[in-house]
Order: sequence, then structure tokens, then C-alpha cells
Amino acid sequence: AGRPAAAADLPVGHEDRVRQTLHFLFQLHEVILANPGTSVDSLPTIFERHHGEPFSIQSYLVVNKSGLAGTLKRIPHVIAVLDKDGVPTCYPSLPAKTTPEDLKTVDADFRANLQNKRKQTTEAESAPAAKRTAVEAEGPLVLQPAARAHPNGVP
Repeated sequence: AGRPAAAADLPVGHEDRVRQTLHFLFQLHEVILANPGTSVDSLPTIFERHHGEPFSIQSYLVVNKSGLAGTLKRIPHVIAVLDKDGVPTCYPSLPAKTTPEDLKTVDADFRANLQNKRKQTTEAESAPAAKRTAVEAEGPLVLQPAARAHPNGVP
């Protein structure tokens, strides 16, 4: 379950899909780098003006009920979404000299870090159940009342 996927295990076209998504992320980086402080609401228009193509983020990333701002917050390694006077605003997370290959490495590191956090969370959530099972196997747990101090400090 925890092994990396082999190329044969990946769906047909997976590598193309990853390459296209990374290309889109790099385009986002370029737009935000050229227009730091862009509001999330104006990003589609600025993207289309900058690249001359539609801003089709939903083709690459899941856009759910949290909207565009929520989607962009899930890629903090590419874009920082900060609140500026109550308006979600985009800033670049990567240096200006970032290349597409640099982004590929940063994205792979980000994904690996997420997988490690998920694994640790899963392990932490299952650990108490394992401990509880071991204690239950030993028999009932009897708690002793704690010694109480007298309210006036007198025993």
C-alpha cells in the first residue's frame, strides 16, 4: 500500500497529465510573478491577458465549494494567498529565477511531504486504538482517587 506507483501501475496518459498540470502551475507562477498582489477574483482575466489562453484551472486542479481562493490555497508551494484588506490576494511563493524543472522538483517535494503527513496522521489516529486494545486485554483499569488538598491548605 505504501509503495510508490510503478509506471505500469499508472493510468494511461498519467505522465502527460502531470506534465500538463506542471505547465499550468508554471504559467500561474509567471502570472503572479509579473502581477504580485493580484486579487483572486481578477486572476482569470489577468491570466488570459498574460498568456492569451483561457484560465481553465478546473482542467488541472479540483475546484470545489471553497472556490478559486480555496483551490489556490492548496498549492502554497506555487502561490501564497493572503488577505489584503479583506480581499484574497495572490503572491508568488517561488523565486523569480524558478525554471519549469525547479517547479517540478518543488512540486514533487511538496507532494511527498503531504504523503508523509497523511501517513503520520493515520498512524497517530490508529495508535490509541492499538494501545486501548492492549490495555483491555490486560483486564479492567481501576482508577485510584486523587488525594485532595483541603481548600484552606489544612489536611
